[in-house]
Amino acid sequence: MFFLLEINGGSTNTETLVAFGAKENGLIADGEWWRLLTPIVLHIGLAHLAFNTLALWSVGTAVERMYGSGRFLLIYLAAGITGSIASFVFSPYPSAGASGAIFGCLGALLYVAVSNRKMFLKTIGTNIIVIILINLGFGFAVSHIDNSGHIGGLVGGFLAAAALGLPKTKALGKKLVSAILLVALAGGFLYYGLHSPSHQETALIQQAGELNQEGKYKEVTELLNGEAEQKDASADLLKVLAVSDIQIGEYDQAISLLERAVQKEPKDHASYYNLALLYAEKNELGQADQAIRTAVILKPKEKRYIELQQQIENNKE
Repeated sequence: MFFLLEINGGSTNTETLVAFGAKENGLIADGEWWRLLTPIVLHIGLAHLAFNTLALWSVGTAVERMYGSGRFLLIYLAAGITGSIASFVFSPYPSAGASGAIFGCLGALLYVAVSNRKMFLKTIGTNIIVIILINLGFGFAVSHIDNSGHIGGLVGGFLAAAALGLPKTKALGKKLVSAILLVALAGGFLYYGLHSPSHQETALIQQAGELNQEGKYKEVTELLNGEAEQKDASADLLKVLAVSDIQIGEYDQAISLLERAVQKEPKDHASYYNLALLYAEKNELGQADQAIRTAVILKPKEKRYIELQQQIENNKE
């Protein structure tokens, strides 16, 4: 899969990743449920692939030895899916990788520690707790790491291991309770994700983006104006609506939306650039100069920002 990604646009290209099945909240909300499974076999860059391969070889082989190949596969897939569900609920960004499934393997080892301490100490030992804490801590410390998927996979792997049990263990009642808890937890979070305000807004933004591509700008304003009036409207929604307002000549409205957007995302250089264009169009050169200066500070090597700054300075003279 990594090779296919590389020859079709690159494994770090978001459009390529989404086309091949990465987790994308709007598409999952539209019914593409298979995106809860397919991200497990996709990786973003060679380093990501190498790290997860090493982790799977290290942790996965231990789980397979303890549970057997069939149980290992079910644990791995269940953890991967619950990791994707957690990412769907708590992270708005596209994501891919086997990390959730690998954390599920850690969860399965954690279950051994709880249910069969002697076997656990003979095979893995307390190092597993340290490994889990280090990996979760690393995920919280470094940006762009989907820790929600990691935690979801960890919990899913633990419950899947409890539902399947170790070979030659009975405890049917305990297994049944664990299986019901796993399904209920995954289903409950998925339901919440589909009906939460943030995901409803994501669906609206995606719909508006498609309308913008079709040139139906007035329909976008009708779709998003009500949402944009809310104080908690996201910067993404405000920017999508601003694009439509610019296209239909509503410059004052677009300026108001972009000003709100940069308050929410002060490092969004593109919005400052668009604000500068709009101010320049209205001949408000002082405000245009201030906006483009901010854009250049945030991204000093962007050629079009520098050119617009020079043009505004020349017009002021």
